[in-house]
Amino acid sequence: MFLFPQKTFMQSTTLSSLPQSIQHSLFTKKITKLTPIQSQTISPILEGKSLIAQAKTGSGKTLAFAIPLVMKIKPNNTNPKILILTPTRELALQIVQVFRYLSKDIPNLKIVSIIGGKPLRTQVTSMCHGVDIIVATPGRLMDHLFRETLSLKEITTVVLDEGDKMIDMGFYDDIDSILKHTPKQAQVLLFSATFSQKLENLTKTFLKGAQSIKTDTVHHEDKITIYGITSNNTSESLLQALWQYKPNKAIVFCNTKDECNLLQETLKNNKISSGVLHGGLLQHERQEALLKLANGSTRILIATDLAARGLDVDNIDIIISFGLPPNKETFTHRIGRAARGDNKDGIALLIYPPHKVSQALELAPKLKSINLHASAQTPLLTKLQTLAINGGRKEKISAKDILGALTKDVNIPFGAIGKIDIFQDYSYVAINKEMIKKAHLGLSNGKIKGRKFKVSII
Repeated sequence: MFLFPQKTFMQSTTLSSLPQSIQHSLFTKKITKLTPIQSQTISPILEGKSLIAQAKTGSGKTLAFAIPLVMKIKPNNTNPKILILTPTRELALQIVQVFRYLSKDIPNLKIVSIIGGKPLRTQVTSMCHGVDIIVATPGRLMDHLFRETLSLKEITTVVLDEGDKMIDMGFYDDIDSILKHTPKQAQVLLFSATFSQKLENLTKTFLKGAQSIKTDTVHHEDKITIYGITSNNTSESLLQALWQYKPNKAIVFCNTKDECNLLQETLKNNKISSGVLHGGLLQHERQEALLKLANGSTRILIATDLAARGLDVDNIDIIISFGLPPNKETFTHRIGRAARGDNKDGIALLIYPPHKVSQALELAPKLKSINLHASAQTPLLTKLQTLAINGGRKEKISAKDILGALTKDVNIPFGAIGKIDIFQDYSYVAINKEMIKKAHLGLSNGKIKGRKFKVSII
């Protein structure tokens, strides 16, 4: 069994004090320094302390709990030992990915996601031979507890990630019930950007005596510049803004899923590459929309606030709020997508009708005005498109396998291949559009790791 070497950690942990395997995993993600929330939480988590940790959006809260939990885990594939609750399916899958790349040197570690949009039977099958870490959304986990297809009696650590968002989504009673299914002595780690009264009530019940850690909880105004655009035709102003800024990656937030769908049609009619992300989509559609933005196959993601929490997409050029968000807290989380990390600046646009100027200033008191001057209706398309392969980690497919099949067997130039993402049941690869049909045909007729797989262009 692989175990990390035992070390004595100072209260403030540095990257160099972490095990070499963890350091290497972080370096591959271009992480060379721990953020304040990470450096302050790793040591107490390793010591088994319960925590109430508050830090702003984009501060690296996922790694703050994932690093020490990977260091602590001793795989035995029986009942789960670590439970992570999170508000959305997308965030759950992202957390699973983080744990997988951090734990690649730990043999036999089994991580299972328990989320909606996936058959209950498939999840039961995944757990039937044991599981070490469960990453779940509260509603689906309650389904399993009700059916007694899962036991939490051996849980040693519970993580409540984005706790305020889970409460906002109405999961207070579910969280309360789930925590009562775990041992009283279990370590509880609450991570959140903001704290509501209900969340405070939860901490009084389940985190008595927990250590509190609070780092930067608001975004520095010198890091994110917020511009306001007043308009009687907000759709036209959005188009003008996109033509003016020409972002490679942008997120446009809407308040409803119908608004998202209508806006995507508007962008499509104006030859602007876009995708949508909202709760009305199937799980694979939501996953693919986010993935295509991350790998450069889509330039604009039109989303409800489902995308405003915890989703980590690098190099977002601009965040646009199409209409006013319902409250200051929601707006804060939206613009948090614009400046991920302490060393990045961001731009956010707020588009709203003239009669809502006062509400806009309440959201952003230092709102700056901007004049749109784009005239040319330039198509905003991408050079990449994505192939989906119906095989993934379960079939032991690696990025190296896909890369080898494309370059050696299909003769696709290395420079025409973009980001490769491997999930449990599916893999995705971004390909230059000029080569996409050749790649699709070659992989469809050929083999990956000696096996044939169904391949589609998405």
